[in-house]
Amino acid sequence: MRTPTDRDFSRPFALLPIPREKCLYCSAPAAPRAIAVELALAEAASITIVNRDPTRGSELGALLNEKTPARADLVGRDRAYRIPETSYIIVNATSTGLFPHVEDRLDLDLDSLRPGLGLVA
Repeated sequence: MRTPTDRDFSRPFALLPIPREKCLYCSAPAAPRAIAVELALAEAASITIVNRDPTRGSELGALLNEKTPARADLVGRDRAYRIPETSYIIVNATSTGLFPHVEDRLDLDLDSLRPGLGLVA
């Protein structure tokens, strides 16, 4: 399940109290899925995969549920996503805001941000 380069994705997680936490993961493409796997292997209690197209995240959710101890669930997003009070770590693995669309932003309900959230982007 891991490749030698996958461990590079785990470095930011060493700074966060991941074990037993509920995590929010934005994105589901194949390339950044190693990030979600490392998050699960760092003992996240659960990972909620948020994607505009729920079918794109179903493969990642199945992989995490079958091969890691973390519980993964998938939510579609058709409007600004409200970060649940139970989520403590947010991972942005999307290309949102990257060149050439540098003005794009994640469609998050900014009122749901709160002190104490860990963010990995």
